[in-house]
Amino acid sequence: MSAFGGFIDKLTGKSQQQDMDKAYGQSKDYLTNGYQDAATQYTNYANKAAGYYEPWAASGRRAQSAYDDSIGLNGAEGGKNALTMYQNARNPYLDWEQNHAQTAMDRAANARGGVNTGYNALAVARARQGMGYQDYANWQNRLQGAGQMGMQAAGQQAGIAQNAGQWLGDARMGYGQQMAGNAINYGNATAANKTNSVNASSKTCVGRSKSARIKTNANQVARWLRN
Repeated sequence: MSAFGGFIDKLTGKSQQQDMDKAYGQSKDYLTNGYQDAATQYTNYANKAAGYYEPWAASGRRAQSAYDDSIGLNGAEGGKNALTMYQNARNPYLDWEQNHAQTAMDRAANARGGVNTGYNALAVARARQGMGYQDYANWQNRLQGAGQMGMQAAGQQAGIAQNAGQWLGDARMGYGQQMAGNAINYGNATAANKTNSVNASSKTCVGRSKSARIKTNANQVARWLRN
């Protein structure tokens, strides 16, 4: 670029505008990249923290589903599923405990001479059944306990998600406000640069006009002196 061209660019504010455009573009890139990096990092760590609670939350969901089956909330099919799960989770010593209780009852009945009576058989059946009911209820209580544990873990996950959402929302709002502020400043600077360019051009034109008039007057004086 020639010296005259550079002078014209400065006079019209073109070079200043180019500098402002470059600075504004860089600031947008820095803000955008910074926000995106921070949001990604925060989201990753939030997901990682929530993942630590997932084993308990998952167990709680399964326990709650099994409990719902056991109390009939999921219909006949759910009831069948509950019985199958109970068989896998029942007290492994239940049969021994029932047999031990029956032996004690039979001995007591035998001492009375009524071991083979219907009364003793009914009492034994009721005792064994009652122990089975109690074991089933204990299993349901364990399901409830696991469900409560899962609910607490899910609550921790919900808290992490809520905090993450709040932080990301605030960060997004701050990012938008900063971008808006930069855009306003850029617009004001651009308008000021245009105003300064117009003023500079006007002053240059006025200066040239004055120089032309002075030169014309000097020529007239020189011709008058020669005459």
